[in-house]
Amino acid sequence: MALLSFVFPSPLGHLRACLEDDILVGLSYTRKPLTRVPRHKAAQDLIRQFKSYFAKDPKHRFRVKITLRGTVFQTQVWQTLQTIPVGTVVSYGDIAKHLRSGPRAVGHACGCNPVAIIVPCHRVLAAGGGLGGYTGGAAALDPL
Repeated sequence: MALLSFVFPSPLGHLRACLEDDILVGLSYTRKPLTRVPRHKAAQDLIRQFKSYFAKDPKHRFRVKITLRGTVFQTQVWQTLQTIPVGTVVSYGDIAKHLRSGPRAVGHACGCNPVAIIVPCHRVLAAGGGLGGYTGGAAALDPL
């Protein structure tokens, strides 16, 4: 198992990516300073995909293999998040109703999302349209 971890810039701040055998297993916000971006093909490809995403390319689609590791419920939430169309928002309650669960449990699963942005937890809002308890801010930063 080859593990590769690196930090790269984005309009949202620094992002830390973890690839395991060329499969994305982690993507999070970080305060860690930039690292030299590896010449590894999968790393370069991931960065290119993010540049396209942040450039708001209308044809952009992430084409990176991901592995989601979590509980059965978390995995169900993350799979549901991936079905939310670009430009659409739903509520924690909408997802909870679909999964026959509670909004707080869905919110917790969103907060545990190991692959931010690609698994679009940012498309989920509280019932009143606000961010709810998870804002992707300092609490979402990895400790490294």
